[in-house]
Amino acid sequence: MYAVCVWTHIFSRGHWYDEPKYLVSHEKLMELLSSCPYCSCHSNVETHTVKGAYVKFRCVCSNNDCRHTHYWENTPKFKEKPIINLLLSAVILFSGSIPSKVLRAFSMLSLLSPSSKTFFLHQKTYLHGVSFPSVQLKDFFHRFPTFIVLILFALL
Repeated sequence: MYAVCVWTHIFSRGHWYDEPKYLVSHEKLMELLSSCPYCSCHSNVETHTVKGAYVKFRCVCSNNDCRHTHYWENTPKFKEKPIINLLLSAVILFSGSIPSKVLRAFSMLSLLSPSSKTFFLHQKTYLHGVSFPSVQLKDFFHRFPTFIVLILFALL
């Protein structure tokens, strides 16, 4: 039943999975986050959490009059699980790619990604039996989200 909840949640958020995603260097991300959204003073940014491709930063304004603290995450989460990791696992599986090669390429570029252990856990828990390599993932998700949920429900 959990797999159905995850996929239903992914599709109920509008078409965020269909929107562009960007690779951003750590340096440029720090540049973006190091300004307080309230007073525009410098903020101290520290990495709070890293889980696969998911990252959460804690930003604290250095202005003593403000001291605003906020957190920034690079992806939505469902039940404390980053959706981007599941989406990456789905893309690797549904494209017919070899996980070890894709994850090695990500590693060579210093791109954060789920581990192979996480990929196979996602495959076993959420994706097994839903692989259709001949259909492009984006088009398949857009046209058949209910179908995927029904397949996952049948697997439980």
